[in-house]
Amino acid sequence: MRRSLILAAVGMITLSLLMLISAALAAPEAAPSFQSIGEEEPNNSPTQANPIDLNIQVLGVITQTEAGDPVAVLDTDYFVLNTQPGLRYVADLTILTGEAMKLQMRVSDANGGLLGVSTASNSSVQLTWDAPGAPQGTVAYIQIRKQDVPTMTVDTQYQLEVSLWSATATPTRTPTPTPTSAPNPWDAYEQNDTYTTAYVLPVAVSVSLSSEDGKANFAPYNHLPDDDIDWFAFYVRNGQQYQAYTSDLNDADTVLQVYNRNNSTTPVQSDDNGGGGFSSKVTWQASYDGWYYLRVSNNTDTTGTYNLTIAEVGVGTPTATTTALPTNTPIPGADPDADGCENNLNFDTACIIAPDHTQTFNFVPAFPGVDNDFFKLWIKPNLIYECQTSDLAPGIDPNMIVYDQNRNAIGGNDDIEPGDLNSRFAYYAPYEGWLYILVGYGNRTPPNIYNSDYDLTCEISVPGQPSATPTRTSPAATSTPRPDATSTPTSASGSPVPTTQGGNGSADALNIRPMATPTPRPTSEAPSLHFVPVDMLVYYDANSDRSPGAGEGIAGVLLMAYDTATGQEIAQGFTDELGHLEFTAAVQGLVRLRIPYLGISYVVGQDSDTVYVRIAPGSTP
Repeated sequence: MRRSLILAAVGMITLSLLMLISAALAAPEAAPSFQSIGEEEPNNSPTQANPIDLNIQVLGVITQTEAGDPVAVLDTDYFVLNTQPGLRYVADLTILTGEAMKLQMRVSDANGGLLGVSTASNSSVQLTWDAPGAPQGTVAYIQIRKQDVPTMTVDTQYQLEVSLWSATATPTRTPTPTPTSAPNPWDAYEQNDTYTTAYVLPVAVSVSLSSEDGKANFAPYNHLPDDDIDWFAFYVRNGQQYQAYTSDLNDADTVLQVYNRNNSTTPVQSDDNGGGGFSSKVTWQASYDGWYYLRVSNNTDTTGTYNLTIAEVGVGTPTATTTALPTNTPIPGADPDADGCENNLNFDTACIIAPDHTQTFNFVPAFPGVDNDFFKLWIKPNLIYECQTSDLAPGIDPNMIVYDQNRNAIGGNDDIEPGDLNSRFAYYAPYEGWLYILVGYGNRTPPNIYNSDYDLTCEISVPGQPSATPTRTSPAATSTPRPDATSTPTSASGSPVPTTQGGNGSADALNIRPMATPTPRPTSEAPSLHFVPVDMLVYYDANSDRSPGAGEGIAGVLLMAYDTATGQEIAQGFTDELGHLEFTAAVQGLVRLRIPYLGISYVVGQDSDTVYVRIAPGSTP
């Protein structure tokens, strides 16, 4: 309601002033009419953009309730304008608030391609662009966002007006359209070439460019033959440990530097190749609540691309050199050989880990006893998070259990498959918040506790796209039953959690409900398809005999099948009243089964497979 009143007041004041000015300057004939409209929330994305017309005064507000407020940091306004290919347009942005933050305009086409970026100003700014033709479409999306780091507690009111460009020196000027054959060379974060124009990232525990507006590049926005320096601002909490690293480099050699809010010429941390290869990685501890700045530069004279990830990884004093382990505040009397996340023995002391990054831990307890390693990962809905151990020390056999934000057990995994002692668990996130991961060794005490290292990686993927999880190199024989896991993982309260069981063992007569599989579209260039029959049964093992029995099948469990060669979903269906589902998949590679409800990800054999999904007694499916 407060925003509506502000817009109405600004509209009335602006309208009155313009009417007085028009009356004073008007010729004897009637003054031209104009229209003023107000912004309508929500319009924080291109899909929510407010439609506008030429020569219309649009009144809007960028909210800033208090410094560091996540909602305020994310507030941005989108408008959409119908354009004609080949014509040049100009947008004028006027800031109406006396004490205001700097605002910036960005214009993109229907496909998200950047058409222009203005400078940032707290008074007025203008942006001109040429409307492209097909296939970019005939609309332009105008984004208004704050460019500087917010330090004030006022809302910034603005006026936007878009018109056709006209040159007074050449009234019949023919505009030069932007070539449609080549995309604009700069990334979506320009202009962020200086400390004062740093791109403000959302307030979050973990942020990655690949999850925001895509990877950045080193193409200078001004097209001059100088280096493109990229600056980003990230909000931190006092006393917390942070890690930033570049990854997914393509034709680039990054240098990463961290600066504090004082704009000092000396970086807090700096690194060239500490992230492996040409990637960079820095770790630092925040000394205040507020913004830190990251400067990314390129050692080579290329326009390559990179991804940048920043995450809160713990508390404590950072070391002078980067390390793969988070460094906590030293615990008096603790074993010095314990890993940097100790003492993370429960949910409340869980160690924060960053996505898409491998870290090394061990089972050395900080104090005498059993070392259970609790971790937590910040997740967002509609994404798949797959956590896996790797690079096990000799004799190490880990066990993984995963919990939701309410600390309820979702599921777990002991061995990925017979012979592979690593644990892997995939989860389709339905919420935004913490996901807890417990890694332990159960009753399998390592032979040498001081040689008990393991790596942990949690990767993010989008449903329907290829997963980075390695698959089996040799398919399981269809005639040999696949034994159940050697040990059923248990939750902190002792309740077992779901495990997968495969095999071609006998079962009672079942009612079969085939799952429809889309017919693949043949192409002359695509690899040949092969057919993989899959037979799945989900059951609750009430009598704990580790085999399905009468009345133990679970109905209504969603199964999703993917082709590992293309990453595309090929079929999905639900188990029938007996917990059974059977289908044949036409794939180029292998078939990956995902059961989102149980958090299970499983790759079936090359020719066929029978999969039993056992819910152990004590676990409520």
